[in-house]
Amino acid sequence: MKKQPLHNTIFTGFAPNLTAEDVRIACSYLFLPFQWANLRTGVFRSKVDTHIQTYLNVSYARAVDSGRSAILLALKAFDLKPGDEVLVPAYTCVVVINAITAIHAVPVYVDIQKNCTLDVDDAEKKIGPKTKVLFLQHTFGIPTDIEASMALAKKHHLFTLEDCAHTFGAQYKNTGYLGTFADIGIYSFGSDK
Repeated sequence: MKKQPLHNTIFTGFAPNLTAEDVRIACSYLFLPFQWANLRTGVFRSKVDTHIQTYLNVSYARAVDSGRSAILLALKAFDLKPGDEVLVPAYTCVVVINAITAIHAVPVYVDIQKNCTLDVDDAEKKIGPKTKVLFLQHTFGIPTDIEASMALAKKHHLFTLEDCAHTFGAQYKNTGYLGTFADIGIYSFGSDK
């Protein structure tokens, strides 16, 4: 059996937007433990909050450590009880399901359309007395049907959560930024998204 050559992995997840100043700031936090307390209260996080509020023209924005945390915090903000149901597209990321189950809620999978977005008609069929949240995911940057989804949520008194991990800065039919239609919108700054 022929030995396969070893190759070094090249990680480009930070390129092309990473600057020398970004590296300096990151290293200062990494190698100077006395600065660790500033990670949650430092000026950079509040600058991001302010920039996002201005960019999206929303009254409130908060940067957190990950999209996972953002989903979890959003679900907690809806004050869900154990056993409450969250409608999610059948094609979703495991971190969505992990956040739902972490608060002892129940994910209810909804069929998707050919473009991987939520099938609103199937979502309506899955609504029951314990359904509390409609999770709107703009998979691969393809917007879900906002009008139909929001009408469904309003009709059944559901909270709405928009996952814009793939769509930061995208607009919906020139009517506003994705993530600003639902009760809560979450974004990701991973350069691979």
